[in-house]
Amino acid sequence: MKRAYICMPMRGRQQNIIEEEIDKALNLMFFCTKKKYVQINYNPDFANMRPLVALGESIKSMDQADVVLVFDGYDDSSGCIVEIEAAERYKKPIVYVKDLQAALEDTREY
Repeated sequence: MKRAYICMPMRGRQQNIIEEEIDKALNLMFFCTKKKYVQINYNPDFANMRPLVALGESIKSMDQADVVLVFDGYDDSSGCIVEIEAAERYKKPIVYVKDLQAALEDTREY
């Protein structure tokens, strides 16, 4: 089983919507790679923490990630930008969920 680090803007979003989007992305990863992925860093308690504390707690788990999954809206989120920068600097594979969705749509055209 592979581990996916979730890079997603979460402030102001409902927990059930966040979890649905994560599940969809993990299913897309399975469809595209034929490997099962589990998320390793999403914790609903982060919503009750100060932003830098939540970011620090979350980013610790990136060391164990096989891939960093980046969700739409990342470019408007300071936390996501820091996470992507860390992933790039530490050579973690980065996958943009919108690219997975586009790949799925491309396969449906055939």
